[in-house]
Amino acid sequence: MMVYNYRVQENGPRWSDSLTNKSNGYHWYQMTDSVFWRWEGDNIFLWKVGEKAHEMRLAWKNDGCSESFKIDRIRHWLDGKFIALGGKLDADGENCQYAVLDTAAKIIVYKRLDKNLEWIKKCDDVRAWGEDVYCLYYDASSANIYLKNENKMKDSILIENQKWISGAFFLGKMILADGNLCEYKDAWVCYPRQGVLKMGFHANNGIILQF
Repeated sequence: MMVYNYRVQENGPRWSDSLTNKSNGYHWYQMTDSVFWRWEGDNIFLWKVGEKAHEMRLAWKNDGCSESFKIDRIRHWLDGKFIALGGKLDADGENCQYAVLDTAAKIIVYKRLDKNLEWIKKCDDVRAWGEDVYCLYYDASSANIYLKNENKMKDSILIENQKWISGAFFLGKMILADGNLCEYKDAWVCYPRQGVLKMGFHANNGIILQF
């Protein structure tokens, strides 16, 4: 992994780090600005950039639901915990809608939304900043990404390149909507995928590295 400052032309990355896995088939997912995660059976591996990855043995529990789901996203949540997503937030019956990962207690608890969280059912993605819960979803009829907090509209982004958008997702402090990567610079600015892929950096030998 190499981190570049793409706003300023510099000679090489700000810093780099690497990790050797037991096989080449593992995929790592972003958890925070500096922590990545992946599954190892029923346990989770956590890698903080600059440190060694370590395995955390987890206990699993269902609270008020019986049908769990495969977790593929972990976001910041309330009370220093993490929300784990992958199923349908609007799932009915005995289906679990979300899970909470407590890294201090080393437990994942599958849950259904209580009345205080029912408003996030329509979200594509959800996370917390401090004590505030934020919801992100894409509305195909208006081609807008909406950002909501406590069921109140906070902001919206009009997507011009709207082909094949299946949803909107948090990517750190940025927003990813399939082929569009959006960031806030006094106003929302979105880059289509082809624009992102053409990003390049000058190496020391003058060669432009394309990413």
